[in-house]
Amino acid sequence: MSHFDDARLAAAEDVGALAEQIFDLDVPVEPPAAHEEYMQAVEAFETAERDLDAARRSEDLERVSAMVAEGRYRMEAVRALRLGHGLPKHLPPCFFDFRHGPAVELIAWAPVGGYARTIPVCSHDADLVERDLQPKPRQLVVGHHERPFWDAPEDFVPWFRGAYDPGDVCPPLKLLEGTLLGAALAEWSREAG
Repeated sequence: MSHFDDARLAAAEDVGALAEQIFDLDVPVEPPAAHEEYMQAVEAFETAERDLDAARRSEDLERVSAMVAEGRYRMEAVRALRLGHGLPKHLPPCFFDFRHGPAVELIAWAPVGGYARTIPVCSHDADLVERDLQPKPRQLVVGHHERPFWDAPEDFVPWFRGAYDPGDVCPPLKLLEGTLLGAALAEWSREAG
């Protein structure tokens, strides 16, 4: 059974959230580097929106997620440059929910009943983990039911992979090991390799 429409909906939510972030941030004039980062964020959003409109199969969603992740990083760069800081480290999105934006740090985390792994997280989720609380994972609609993203079927693999590849900081297979989506990603990797 195909869940492409469900995966496309998740990608559309990501594109919409990026649009809101861009709209909420005034176009910076100074410093010039912030303006350039802002324009790159807009370009990433426009590319993601075009790619989403053209998506006809799950594989098409990989580039959408990659462009959304790039746009979110560029928005963080705008904020940092406006404050007189340098460019932030280019980390993948927060593991628990891409819409939280780029991670601010890498931490060790273990799902309930699972083993520890290093994941990228936003400051809010890092604080929860530090207090021994489990952050709420993004919930996706799959076949009219909500479930944590890591329990999504194979049609969601490109959507996830786009945000995390290249996986030189946090390899997607390691992040998802022991999950339904991780098993689907491992199968895709075997077939591609």
